[in-house]
Amino acid sequence: MAGSSPSNSPSESPATKSNQHNPSVLQAHSHTTYLDIPNARTQVINFNPALQLPIKLTRSNNFATWKAQFFKQMCGFDLVSYLDGSAVCPPKIINQGDIHVINPEYKVWFQQDSLICNALMASVDPTIVPFVATVSTAKEAWDHLHTTYVNKSQTRIYSLRDLLAKVSKDNKSVVEYLREIRSLADELAVAGSPVAHEELVIKILNGLGPEYSQFSASIRTRDTLISYEELFEKLLDYEIFLLHEEQKKKQTNSITAQVAQRNISSNNTKSNRH
Repeated sequence: MAGSSPSNSPSESPATKSNQHNPSVLQAHSHTTYLDIPNARTQVINFNPALQLPIKLTRSNNFATWKAQFFKQMCGFDLVSYLDGSAVCPPKIINQGDIHVINPEYKVWFQQDSLICNALMASVDPTIVPFVATVSTAKEAWDHLHTTYVNKSQTRIYSLRDLLAKVSKDNKSVVEYLREIRSLADELAVAGSPVAHEELVIKILNGLGPEYSQFSASIRTRDTLISYEELFEKLLDYEIFLLHEEQKKKQTNSITAQVAQRNISSNNTKSNRH
């Protein structure tokens, strides 16, 4: 009846009345109620970019290094699916009986995706932040950065390959020579263009001087491919051998020079007597 009290109104159930005082109710209408159901999942992961992502993406050639750092971080937390898009956004609203409710899985997805976006913004240079801040999801931010910098990364690979091809031992020590080659090879690996082990060994041998020809021949005629560690040790040993040989040669030349000088002095003395 129209004159009935609100508690007896047929258009307002006891559940609806109680929901008026329930803080979990987001919106209430005559036919639709949206409830904030407590999230049963707790796998939202927070980040500490300052500690976990120390390498910031800049406008220089460090995209490959930064990408590897961020990707491995996501792998460690099993969150790569947010970057590649396989973690599809769940529906925001689901039905629970006759009531529309906020989907708990959507809340978890949205919170986690937002935290990843925040980690991306915190791990790039301030001049790059707008590229990330204007997108909606972590996947969009990741794809946008990749598209923007992948060409620069490829240019970097060409440059590193060119530098590696030109490296030679010259007057460097074995340690310095191998350190230079290894550094370039490591940079190429991070950039997504790793140097095959066989290629690395051949490069090292080709960059040696003619004094290492016998050493190089012995390595090339092996039945099995030598490891980098063994090659490093053998090169150090051969370097020491060459130094000893050089010292012997200098000593021999010095003795020969002294003998020759004595003979000249002796001949001069004899000539003066006559």
